[in-house]
Amino acid sequence: MFNMRRISEKSCRMGYVRGSFLCAITLAGLLVLLSCGKKALPTPPETLAPPVVSDLTLQADGNMLKLTWSVPAWEPKNGDRLAGFRVYHSLEERSAPACEDCPRQYQLVAEVDMGKRVAGERIAYTEVMKQGFRYFYRVSCYTEDGVEGDKSKTVTISP
Repeated sequence: MFNMRRISEKSCRMGYVRGSFLCAITLAGLLVLLSCGKKALPTPPETLAPPVVSDLTLQADGNMLKLTWSVPAWEPKNGDRLAGFRVYHSLEERSAPACEDCPRQYQLVAEVDMGKRVAGERIAYTEVMKQGFRYFYRVSCYTEDGVEGDKSKTVTISP
């Protein structure tokens, strides 16, 4: 007939496997939940982000746009120096309704080399203006190691 001892051993083995499986699933779930965080490229702790351009201005002169700003003062602890500035812009057709809070897609339009400029010196970037568009600009600094700082506040013009 039935061997109760054999059935009992089989049930215990099945319970052990099922418990181990549930434990493994729970552990994997906890690891996934605890591993969430800011997704970005790792940067060494001694790397300092370059400063933010704080005095960005935009002017229209005929069919030319002139963006100007000052070289920010910055003395990093690791000897890294500013290499230049990245200019980003976004265009919006003037016929579209203006939306100040809408997200914009900015494109890198220029890299301005730092050269031998010093803190406080003014830098200018010019661009030919297309009629019928609103222009939005932002500028960021980057270092010789390629570390880019935060982008400046947006300046805009609707010629």
